[in-house]
Amino acid sequence: MNEQQQKAAQALFETYDLRVQDTSLTVEAAWSKKLAGEAVIKRQELLQKSDWTQLQDVPGDKSLWATYRQALRDITDQENYPLIIDWPKAPTDN
Repeated sequence: MNEQQQKAAQALFETYDLRVQDTSLTVEAAWSKKLAGEAVIKRQELLQKSDWTQLQDVPGDKSLWATYRQALRDITDQENYPLIIDWPKAPTDN
């Protein structure tokens, strides 16, 4: 994290949820925690938008969608998560 990013993160952290009781968090850890929270929200939205693909009477290849949905669940296993996330593409986006 460069100095400019450090200052931006610090400013954000100072305004980010003043109710946080764990003052032992570094700026980097707080920033990662925030990014992870945002990623989980986005992942949940993408999963909800694709729920219909797993219904029994939906035509097409459900396995493509199942693979996409599993890839969404696996973003937390990516090497640079949550700083860099390689979001999977929905089958209709290919």
